[in-house]
Amino acid sequence: MRTLVLLLLLHTAAARENLCFTAHAKGELHCREPPVNGRAVAVYDSGASPQRARFLFFAKGKLCEDRHCRRCLANDAAEWVRCNRARPFMLRTMEANGDLPRKYAILFVLLVLSVPVVALLMGLRRGKKSDDAPVQPQAGTEDGNANLEVVSSILGFATSWWFPWVAALGTGMNMFTLVFTAATVVLFLTAVLARPGRWASTALINAFGAAVGTWLMLAMIRGSNDPLEYLEEVYPSVLANPAWQKAMGYMQSYGTGGMLLVASLPIFLHPIVLFGLLAQMSNAEILLIVMTGRTVKYLVMARVTLTAPHLLRFFGIKTAIFDAANKAARKLE
Repeated sequence: MRTLVLLLLLHTAAARENLCFTAHAKGELHCREPPVNGRAVAVYDSGASPQRARFLFFAKGKLCEDRHCRRCLANDAAEWVRCNRARPFMLRTMEANGDLPRKYAILFVLLVLSVPVVALLMGLRRGKKSDDAPVQPQAGTEDGNANLEVVSSILGFATSWWFPWVAALGTGMNMFTLVFTAATVVLFLTAVLARPGRWASTALINAFGAAVGTWLMLAMIRGSNDPLEYLEEVYPSVLANPAWQKAMGYMQSYGTGGMLLVASLPIFLHPIVLFGLLAQMSNAEILLIVMTGRTVKYLVMARVTLTAPHLLRFFGIKTAIFDAANKAARKLE
């Protein structure tokens, strides 16, 4: 597995700071903009603990320990060598993160935003025809997971208008707890199954809950000195999860498009928060990406729950979790 090192170029004259990544396995340095020779860079090394910024100097393709360039970071491993023995990094400009011309940027934003809107309109039209359509349960065994017992007492209110907001609250809170994922999924699935005609609005409300949770996390992280150090101290299991490296790889390769992709996948949102902060994005930009991606995710997830629940396994949802939600919804019929 290659080691990714996040580089934040200190360029005071630029409108925004550069963002670079090193891939030691390939000896490459990927940057949004070409790095400036002789300028200091702040290096976030995923192989170091604790993860703090280290100020290095970029010189002729090498990352030097100081201005004298006696020791440099090896381009094929996260270690120090004499600069005369270090090979320079191969520079790559990440076109995916470049700024689009204004008209194309507007078209891209409109295209992205149209996805959940179209899905919502189609869902509302179909929902009128299948409001009372029965849902075939997925065969499976009961799960004695303690997290499901936490929410079992409130599933009896699933037909209430306010129940989707309870599910959204759980989704937002799980940004900080992470251990109640099964419970929050049961709440969402039960809300969808109990009121199938409202599946689209339930999905939108749940996406809003994820966005609110992200906003609260952004507020907490921006109050810390180092976003990466904060996440490592508070959520070490998240950074150690293989999904973290995959998510960072998508965003490194595709920029904003990669962030939207990660936001629509059934994984945690913490990589998006960190990537957005290092890329100097505003809270509004990050939250728009989260809201859009999560809306797509929950719209698809809701339709799958009603029409093909066996496909929920692609969302990482076990049969027992669907069975618990389906059982609770059927009791309310």
